[in-house]
Amino acid sequence: MWLKDNGPQSSPNIEFEFFSKEMGSKYCILEKSSMDYSSKVSILSNDLCRRLLNTRESIAQSRKDQIVDEYALKMLRSGYSLSQVRFIIVSGIRSFKRKVAHAKESGTKLHRSAKSSLTDRIKKKIFEKTSWFKSKGGQKKTASFSKNIKRKNIKSSSKSLRVKSVLFVPRSNSSKLCKMLRAEEQKLASITGYTGCPKKNGPMF
Repeated sequence: MWLKDNGPQSSPNIEFEFFSKEMGSKYCILEKSSMDYSSKVSILSNDLCRRLLNTRESIAQSRKDQIVDEYALKMLRSGYSLSQVRFIIVSGIRSFKRKVAHAKESGTKLHRSAKSSLTDRIKKKIFEKTSWFKSKGGQKKTASFSKNIKRKNIKSSSKSLRVKSVLFVPRSNSSKLCKMLRAEEQKLASITGYTGCPKKNGPMF
């Protein structure tokens, strides 16, 4: 950033352009990395858009071209082909132009202060968790998914779980103790959903 003197009768302007340190990496995301190709293209095009956004529009076009050329060489150095570099550069420039056009149409500045964008950021933070899964028509994509979950829960709850344990009951007249325990087991089954394995002819269940 620097101040540009416009003469004694006008105040100086603040000029700025993209800057990277000499010790910075000479490579970007390597083409042979295991990351998905579409993700790499998205990240690289957004990085180019960021470089252009960090360069004021009043900067000479030759300097802007130099910034783009340096980034293109960085991608070539990282293993990308000429066609891939061209596609990423075109995508990044289009994204930058869309941002500029949107700012002009909405009447807002391209570089907004934190105070001016506070309302939009708060609104986005509140509603992004409830709007990201909505389709273009406004209907929720998770409607069918939630129905499937409910159906699975109904099916799973309708099937009584069988306890794989054995309880030996002492012998009593007319199997009275076994019948009493079996009745209590049925009461617990209606509450917890867990049932035993009662046998009609024997004290084991």
